[in-house]
Amino acid sequence: MKNCVLLFLLIMAAGCTKPPGLLEQALEISGDNRIELEKVLYHYRNDSLKLKAAQFLIANMPGHVSYQNQNYVEEYYDEIDSVNLYADYSNEELADIYRAIVAKYSEASPIIQDLQIISAAYLTDNIDRAFDNWQNDNWATHLNFEEFCEYLLPYKVSECQTLDNWREYFSGSEYGDLQYLPCDGHSWHSAYWSCYTVQQELIKLNPKRYIDVRGQYPIRRMHSLMHTLLKKDCDDSNIANAAVLRAKGIPAMIDFTPLWPNRNSGHAWCVILDNTGKNRPFQGLDVLENSYYATPMAKVFRYCYAINSELLDLNMSEKSVPALFRNIHVTDVTDEYFHTDDVTVNLDVQHGQYAYLSVFNNARWRPVRWGKTVDKKVVFENMGRDVAYLPLCMTEEQQLVPAAPPFILTLSGKIKSAAPDITQRQTLKLTRKYSTFRFSSWAAKLILGAKFQAANRADFSDALTLHTVRNTARKRASFCWIL
Repeated sequence: MKNCVLLFLLIMAAGCTKPPGLLEQALEISGDNRIELEKVLYHYRNDSLKLKAAQFLIANMPGHVSYQNQNYVEEYYDEIDSVNLYADYSNEELADIYRAIVAKYSEASPIIQDLQIISAAYLTDNIDRAFDNWQNDNWATHLNFEEFCEYLLPYKVSECQTLDNWREYFSGSEYGDLQYLPCDGHSWHSAYWSCYTVQQELIKLNPKRYIDVRGQYPIRRMHSLMHTLLKKDCDDSNIANAAVLRAKGIPAMIDFTPLWPNRNSGHAWCVILDNTGKNRPFQGLDVLENSYYATPMAKVFRYCYAINSELLDLNMSEKSVPALFRNIHVTDVTDEYFHTDDVTVNLDVQHGQYAYLSVFNNARWRPVRWGKTVDKKVVFENMGRDVAYLPLCMTEEQQLVPAAPPFILTLSGKIKSAAPDITQRQTLKLTRKYSTFRFSSWAAKLILGAKFQAANRADFSDALTLHTVRNTARKRASFCWIL
């Protein structure tokens, strides 16, 4: 819904005889709230750098949204917070309480553009706090202005985040006391060591409860999200963590891979921009170091504040685009993680001006990258290696269909065709349906000594052991792409 509203507004604004610049276009979209945005610009009229920051925020605000029925959602958050009073209850009892709250607040709220509701007071307060963190604290002085605009300046970390005093709330020592860190010359001005200190405290603060109850609304009021007893998924953990870091002036963003190339689902994690200019990845509300990101990936994107002009052009040009690319506030950072290749594909079928490169999620092929077509040829940029891909295009009926044969981009960066040859069939014996992972071995060890039993009596007093698990399969399964 958010992106449909955004696209409509952008098309409406772009329909002028002379297309306005992004700033003027954003002011037009803001409607009756334009006066609030102009107050911000006037407030910084004598401070050229803060004025430039305000112009950046407003110009790139289209597409950033909040819940329209904010009072309704805030009441929901209040009730979620109240459950913390019963922390000594069992998980089953807490789950029942959460389910009752979720059922009570099941009505969906429309979304609204931030441009149409944000106040001048809120925006100027966030700009001033961000500049104070950047210029007067110790952890982000290495950022240039463009980096500052993405890593510290934004007034929110997530879409539909409550526009409250989250910066002030998370700046307290409860979420990591950085007061004495600069006294250690080893960590002077270090984004890494300041983040390390914060992570140690956040791990202690994160409730060790895993009550998996999902409602109509993800929790996007930051202090509620941090302290809820509900299970946090990777998005929740990273949003809360990035909010704390930014509130303390530590440059942080969130990266994600939309789909693993060898199984269903994707993943997200935090990054900090350290003093060497490199982004260090780690899982939100966890230790700073994590080797998880050595796993092969087809694509890695970063949630950003600025509008991605390529994705804007895609959405403006095509009648329908895959859901992943309707969010125009992401940027491709795959080449920050591993060797990538630009892949040129000659298309057999073309619909529209764009084609898409997809990976298989054990059910269907799902797009992970777009490319503009020229004479039935397309280049897909920065693709991850050791992955099977299938080029797709979107039909007039809004159906994704194959546009060229599948292929494998090998570890050495070579393209290996995987076009089917039905004249030369093979017989394959599969010992597993899915790939093996580190956690597969860990889980297998848990069943060592387990017994399969049968009994005539319900209390199993006459049980007969049919089999005892004495070892786990240690032979590494040979791996192949089956297309």
